[in-house]
Amino acid sequence: MAARAEHYCDLHLHTIASDGTLTPEQLVDYASSKGYRAIAVTDHDSWESIGAAQALGSRVGLEVVPGIELSTNLEDREIHVLGYFIDHHDGVFRAKVAHFKQARVERAGRMVEKLAAMGVRVELPRVLQIAGGGSVGRP
Repeated sequence: MAARAEHYCDLHLHTIASDGTLTPEQLVDYASSKGYRAIAVTDHDSWESIGAAQALGSRVGLEVVPGIELSTNLEDREIHVLGYFIDHHDGVFRAKVAHFKQARVERAGRMVEKLAAMGVRVELPRVLQIAGGGSVGRP
């Protein structure tokens, strides 16, 4: 038997705080309109959208699990680790996430340098401006 929409959940969603296309409010509105009962906001190396998503989620009856997707390396391979029910208010946690975000900016700088070496005109400040505080990553 097919599951009914009101039983659905999605535990791996991104907002504009990383590589998603929706604001936290748009994401909650969309999930709610589709009958989801719960979602997890798991932006890359970012907790910034959780509060807004939870606030709206509580008003529309959608459980929003606070999550994150952390980037790390294992034996020279990049891996992403999902964390759920994180305490995004904790100062130690925020400091650690800031380290991950800085590593992303540094990687973006290396990508810009590689593009410049290939003759592509792009500048890191412009890339960061376009990202608007969100995560800069590979396409």
